[in-house]
Amino acid sequence: MPAKKQKIDLTKKVMKKIESDTVSMKPKVYFIAGSVLTGIGFTGVFLASLFFFHLVFFRLRIHQPVGF
Repeated sequence: MPAKKQKIDLTKKVMKKIESDTVSMKPKVYFIAGSVLTGIGFTGVFLASLFFFHLVFFRLRIHQPVGF
C-alpha cells in the first residue's frame, strides 16, 4: 500500500508544477529528431553487426578450423 500513497504524492507534485507554469512543453521537432536519430542508430548497429557476422564467417571459411 505505501507505493500507492507515493504515487498520489508524485501526481500532486507534478500537477502543482504544471499549474504553476514551471513545466514547459518541448517543440515537436525535438521528438521527431530523437526518433530519426534513434532509427539511424538502430540501423547503424544492425549494419555493423551484420558486417562483423559476415567477417567472422569469411575468416572461418578461409582458415577452415572446423571443416567448413
